[in-house]
Amino acid sequence: MTTIINLPYSPDEKTNFGKKKTHARISIFGLGYVGLVSTACFADCNYHVIGVDPDVKKRYIIREGKSPIVEPGLEKLLARGTSNGHIRVISDGENAVLNTDISFVCVGTPSKADGSCDLKYLRTVSRQIGKALAKKDKYHVVVFRSTIPPGTTRNVLLPILEKASGKKAGDDFGVSFHPEFLRESTAISDFFDPPKTVVGGIDERSRQLVAAFYHGIDKNVIETSLEVAETVKYVDNTWHALKVSFSNEIGNICQALKVDSHKVMDIFVQDTKLNISATYMKPGFAFGGSCLPKDVREINHLAKSLNVPTPVLGSIIESNSNQITHAADMIKISKPDVVTFLGITFKANTDDLRESPVLPLISQLVAEGIKIKFFDPNLNLDSSVRHHLQHSKHEKDSIDQLMEFLPAMASVSIEAACENSDVIVVCHNDMAYRSAVIDRESHQKVVDLVRIFGGQDNWQELAAVGMDDYVQKPASLETLQLKINQWTRPTEKALNILLAEDEVANAAVIKAKLAKLGHNVRIATTGFEALRAARYEPFDLIFMDIKMPEMCGKEATSRIRALDSSHASVPIVALTALAAPEESVTYTGICW
Repeated sequence: MTTIINLPYSPDEKTNFGKKKTHARISIFGLGYVGLVSTACFADCNYHVIGVDPDVKKRYIIREGKSPIVEPGLEKLLARGTSNGHIRVISDGENAVLNTDISFVCVGTPSKADGSCDLKYLRTVSRQIGKALAKKDKYHVVVFRSTIPPGTTRNVLLPILEKASGKKAGDDFGVSFHPEFLRESTAISDFFDPPKTVVGGIDERSRQLVAAFYHGIDKNVIETSLEVAETVKYVDNTWHALKVSFSNEIGNICQALKVDSHKVMDIFVQDTKLNISATYMKPGFAFGGSCLPKDVREINHLAKSLNVPTPVLGSIIESNSNQITHAADMIKISKPDVVTFLGITFKANTDDLRESPVLPLISQLVAEGIKIKFFDPNLNLDSSVRHHLQHSKHEKDSIDQLMEFLPAMASVSIEAACENSDVIVVCHNDMAYRSAVIDRESHQKVVDLVRIFGGQDNWQELAAVGMDDYVQKPASLETLQLKINQWTRPTEKALNILLAEDEVANAAVIKAKLAKLGHNVRIATTGFEALRAARYEPFDLIFMDIKMPEMCGKEATSRIRALDSSHASVPIVALTALAAPEESVTYTGICW
């Protein structure tokens, strides 16, 4: 549930939000690094800020326009804010809530002895704010910025606020989790030039009111759920720590080899297609193939021969094996007798079986007495098996033994592979496999290792770019008729419908159905083509595929809505590749 929105927003009649910045009032609880930097920076943006902190000495220092912490540029902003009256510092939390529109909570969440997050300060402040809300008539937003485990805002802090206030979150006050990405020593520049601005909330109103404060700082605020926003902060920091540890282990190996590690990494980071990019950063199944497993083993062997400890690099193969076991557990939970695999080579569109992670997965199931069937049109059994055996010296004997029985498991068609199967395991992203999943028997369960339907396109994301509705592919005749009736005026004339769909087979099927309903259909196979057609031709309705080449359906919709013509208001219905609605029962995916 993630949305990128453009600011500013229209004013909210019940609050001061959206009005001139000099009228907006902020309270910030906790004046440590995050709270104090936020206080100074918001004040410099012309907001009125009340800082709340129990530390008498700290409050005195700040009132003098000084900074109790070392942070470049901070004292200058504090001096300016206190002198012009934009910054006040008090200890009375109730006073702060009653005299502001929004409260940012920035108190510490230190680790306990067992490594868990200590929420005692957050609980205390939440009760304090809740009691103040009980005395306040106007809508108020409570924004948590402290790093906390996913689910804490909704399941721990929100109930405290509701109990202390006697009010209902979402109706009487808003709640948001808004992670901070301020680095000590560069916090001021990070505030005004953030890597991203993420706002989670219990509802759209909460999210948008928080996002409105960043007009002029970041026009592309990312709106999402409370839990996603909470998780992002942990993922960010863990990734940063992993990057440091990875680089250091590579550096230690290079040093032992008398190789310049900085030159190595300078070249490494120049690859923004694979190395420093979004590539490989979507959770899913295990890696395999002739390169990655082999090279990871070899660099670990090299490090060991050099007496260089590499705990991070050394854990990669084990982590990969755990993902295979995780997939096996997902399959075995339904206690199947027969399991079908759609695709078994190490990735789609290749005949290479070498170190395919599907093989040890199959091996684990065979060991449990489960019958295996598979279909893979790219696989040449004789040459692929022979090639695998030539390069499998490190493989377990069970994998080599599996090669002997592989021909008996092969099916000549998808239909034959899926027939009488209890579980269908999708290992390759192939349109034919998607159809097999859609057309499966009602009792057959699916374990999707590749997210073949592309994930669920959240309705809020579609609405944010101007889409009016959505329909799940493959759309039935009845569903298409329903959407047409819903979004067009009753008429006996044939409608002019634009169908934006890049998959030829899907486009042909949908066009035939629309033609059967008596309508004229114009097909666009890319987002650019859809935009051009919508610009120059009048349509009564547009069916827009989400994922298309050159320009996606969301971008095309956004641009159509921006057209300076009557064509901009044409109803647009998204064609989404959602998995079947019953997937919570019979359809599961890895790392979803």
